[in-house]
Amino acid sequence: MAQRTQDPTAPAAETPSAAQSTSRPSERADVDDEQSPAEAFADVKTRLSELTEYAGYLLSAKVDGIKLAIRNAGIYAALGAVGLLAGALIAALLPATRFEDELVGTTRDELWEKAEDAGQDAISRVRDAATHAIDSATDAAATRVRATATQVVEAATEAATDTIKGELGGASKS
Repeated sequence: MAQRTQDPTAPAAETPSAAQSTSRPSERADVDDEQSPAEAFADVKTRLSELTEYAGYLLSAKVDGIKLAIRNAGIYAALGAVGLLAGALIAALLPATRFEDELVGTTRDELWEKAEDAGQDAISRVRDAATHAIDSATDAAATRVRATATQVVEAATEAATDTIKGELGGASKS
């Protein structure tokens, strides 16, 4: 039996004619009742391989579709956020009317003060975190430099000691 080498998702190259499809299986030309067990096993193996390949294609297509949907959802969310910010910016740039001042004037002022306080708190926390990170990095670098300098001094001392011992040992033998 010949193995198919084409894409399992592609339509078959040969389609049975109407006469063949309505005939009994024993009369069809492609039925082989004289198939050995080894050939039958190879045929099943080939068909399972084709099925596995097709399932892989199908799964890959579904995963790609999900990735595309997620990416598009992110794009739409970002566009929505940009639109919201643009609307807030336009609203902030427009002058307040007397009606707005009467209706929400005190609430707006309170919210503005809370936002300023929250912004100052955030700036303070970021400043403190950055200072702490810089201090930690500086301490780590200083510790590493000290350790490296100590290793260099120890290695130099050991090398000098070995050289002096070698010189003294060589001088006493002569």
